[in-house]
Amino acid sequence: METDTRCKEIFTSEPIIAYSKDKSIGDKGQDRGSLKALIDESKGLLESHTQNYTKQILDGLCFLHEKGYIHRDLKAANILLDIDKKNIKLADFGVSRFRNTISSGQVKTFTGTIYWMSPEMITKEGYGTKTDIWSLACVILEMFTTRTPWSELESQAAIFKIGNGAEFDYRLPEKVSETCRRFLDQCFQRDPVKRPSAKVLVNYAWIEHVSNTRL
Repeated sequence: METDTRCKEIFTSEPIIAYSKDKSIGDKGQDRGSLKALIDESKGLLESHTQNYTKQILDGLCFLHEKGYIHRDLKAANILLDIDKKNIKLADFGVSRFRNTISSGQVKTFTGTIYWMSPEMITKEGYGTKTDIWSLACVILEMFTTRTPWSELESQAAIFKIGNGAEFDYRLPEKVSETCRRFLDQCFQRDPVKRPSAKVLVNYAWIEHVSNTRL
């Protein structure tokens, strides 16, 4: 009961959406579908829009991680849009985990959605909040290309590729900036120790000048 109460208190705060034991519930006006629906409708987003959404996602992850939580199922389908499709909120905390309940600070549970899972989650070596950063990079690829790494493979083949360190060449539209490519390279570091935290990434050149004001 104490954990449920803590979840409700945290997930009703900005910029995370409201929470109930069984599902996530959007605010009034936060009912215009998911980021994935917009991506599919648009067949990919412009870099300026991707920057704005990425900054908002990172703001949400900073908030979540500072409170001791790992989302563990971050993907475009779990990000909600407001009525004007300008502001987003993170959704679906059904598999999120409170790190402070783990004595080592590392979680080993295999959960989430395969194509967005980090290598350390696949191998069950133990993971923390930086597993969400790998998933964020997958969401950025979704925004640009409508696809994620290894999405052309069956799930078991994708698990093998991600878990065994297979290199992948994620292809971005030609006009995507070099600063964005460097940002993604950092998020896709296979070693979570080398992968930047959300708090560090918000100051990266690609998004540091994006306004903190929700549109």
